[in-house]
Amino acid sequence: MKARTALFLYTELAGYMVNCMNTLAEEKGIEVHVVAYPINAEAPFQFDFHPQLTIHNRNEHEEGSLTELIALLKPNWIYCSGWADKAYLKAIKAHSHIPSALAFDNQWEGSAKQKVLSLAARFIFPRQFNFAFVPGERQVSFAKKLGFKKEQIKTGVYCCDVDLFKSYQSDNKSRSLLWVGRYIPQKGAELLWNTFLELNAEMDNKWTLHCAGTGADFDQRVQDESIIHHGFVQPENLKTIIQKSACFVLPSHFEPWGVVVHEMAAAGLPIIISSAVGAGDVFVDDNKNGIVFTSEDRLELKNALRKIMSKSPEELHKMGEKSSKMAEKIVPKSWADTVESMMYL
Repeated sequence: MKARTALFLYTELAGYMVNCMNTLAEEKGIEVHVVAYPINAEAPFQFDFHPQLTIHNRNEHEEGSLTELIALLKPNWIYCSGWADKAYLKAIKAHSHIPSALAFDNQWEGSAKQKVLSLAARFIFPRQFNFAFVPGERQVSFAKKLGFKKEQIKTGVYCCDVDLFKSYQSDNKSRSLLWVGRYIPQKGAELLWNTFLELNAEMDNKWTLHCAGTGADFDQRVQDESIIHHGFVQPENLKTIIQKSACFVLPSHFEPWGVVVHEMAAAGLPIIISSAVGAGDVFVDDNKNGIVFTSEDRLELKNALRKIMSKSPEELHKMGEKSSKMAEKIVPKSWADTVESMMYL
């Protein structure tokens, strides 16, 4: 009997998604095929693929060959990463008899562009796709605007490698904050750097801010002896940095989800995030395991940092324990269960 097959029409792979796909292959015995673009130079992740996972280079395929690939693989289910790649959409349309899911993380903001899209898409997407596969409730609202019914919408599309990050558990004893992300304006790093330096100068017990990542604005980073820029760090090499951190901060101005929040919760860190971060809805309980401040509000961010930086290691550790428990809401096994449930109509 032919093994069940799942086909992912993807963009650029990240480690957390590879881990989920590997879990799908390992736990469910499903053969996984992935069409994806080459690795982004700004995030040069190194991956270990399950023997039942095959990668196809998106640059080597056009609409016609994608359609031929689907006909050859005869997948039981197809995942489509967003709606930007028209060749993906057309290839799926040509095989409308195969169960498929439209995956996206866009939050409904009510913009003119989104309203136009929703008017057009509600007559197309629910007919072309059997499911919408989204991260959380903010995206559920958008899926409904696109015409998907409640029973067609699945949540939990993004899931970190929970076991890996649980092995990085912090003891929350050091006076160090952690930020991880791309050096681009949307991530709010400059706001964090300047606010942190201002607050740190006012406090008796000085703190350190560790930053991991790279990006277009890396050369414009704020440099100070209390801010340590590590550059891009492979997930498995984050262990030492995380274990020496007392709290994670993500002050993004725009962050539809933010898998890194899930990762740092699993690692047992208290979390400060802006209201723009979608993952906060699931993994941050305000004033319990973290603090949510209004996006781009410098004073609120400063107060949140002050509150965390004034806590004892014992208080921070208690918050971190709450984070670790909240990280269990979505795990790779539950992700694989959700995928399997979409294979049968």
